[in-house]
Amino acid sequence: MHPTTVFGRLAATLLLLISAPQAGCIDTTIPDLSGELGTGPTAGRYCSPDDITEFRPKSLRLDIIDVGQGDAILVRTPYDEIEELESVHVLIDTGSAGTIAGHSPGGQVVVDYLNDHGHELGRPLDALIITHAHEDHYGGMPTVIANFPVSRYVDPGFVPNTNGFGGVRSSVTSAVSAGGGAIESPATSALGAAPVLVDLFGPMVTAHLLWASEEPPSGNTSNPAGTDINNTSVVISLSYGGRRVLLMGDAEAEVEALLVQKANAGELALVADVLKVGHHGSDTASSEEFIDAVFKEGFVDVNTYAAISSGVRNFSGTQLPTAETVERLNERLDQFHLLSTEHLDRGKKSSGEEHGDDHIVITIDEDGTVTACYGS
Repeated sequence: MHPTTVFGRLAATLLLLISAPQAGCIDTTIPDLSGELGTGPTAGRYCSPDDITEFRPKSLRLDIIDVGQGDAILVRTPYDEIEELESVHVLIDTGSAGTIAGHSPGGQVVVDYLNDHGHELGRPLDALIITHAHEDHYGGMPTVIANFPVSRYVDPGFVPNTNGFGGVRSSVTSAVSAGGGAIESPATSALGAAPVLVDLFGPMVTAHLLWASEEPPSGNTSNPAGTDINNTSVVISLSYGGRRVLLMGDAEAEVEALLVQKANAGELALVADVLKVGHHGSDTASSEEFIDAVFKEGFVDVNTYAAISSGVRNFSGTQLPTAETVERLNERLDQFHLLSTEHLDRGKKSSGEEHGDDHIVITIDEDGTVTACYGS
């Protein structure tokens, strides 16, 4: 159910309560809407209050923050007893700066979300990973850094001369270094040649860097196109509770094909239970071959989900996610197991104003149970 429908039902509920005879105090608590599944190709369960506020021990939690067009994911790793001391908090991308017309203020959305959902202002981030040099992934960095110290900064190492990433990166890495943090870029030099086991996510989660490139695979470094930059993306897999999460950044079909080739050669594992879909659900990613390798026949069940982070911006007549990508994913997943931060925004919200209402909360418990829902 879309938030406007939620408020409509809440208003109707309150009207009934007010008009009906009451034996005692009126119950004005917000109803638990977690059973509602809504409508549309990316319909899914809505989070209960506990889903949103409770970060249970021995669970891996990913909050895909609705920054409009862009990416921002908060990963919180499992803990035994004291979350503040044991859980590792990693932010992957920061959304846009919001200084360009039609772009949402991703950095501020991220800061507000973290502060409201268990990562208070001033608490250090154990790592900040910028998957690649596109503004809807790095633009919010200065705002984030101003509110949260960063212990480790990671990016693929490619600094194109055709956009503003170099200047933002320089100021942010200077701030991280001044605060005693580590700069780990290029990722494949600092963390090891992909695919490689990495220690970014603490002792309870097995994490692998599957891909990152200091230069586009195409070799086009002098005047790189969007695809060139996307294909430098940091791609990471996380394993916990017998489940695997695959975080694709904006990697496109060329990188997907390379990953499938490596998987077929036994160099890495691609079968996943949770997929953060590449490039905002564009048709330049999520190829048939790749989706078949990730959601392998016989391995898809009630614990298998995909999530898309996108907005309502128009790209030369195309809006993301594309209908083809959504259909391709839904063909392989159970109903209500594909979620998108753009859910029901299309045709109802303007570009740059669609953020903040379709956050996605994914939790993996120690026993392998996976849940995903829309939160606020």
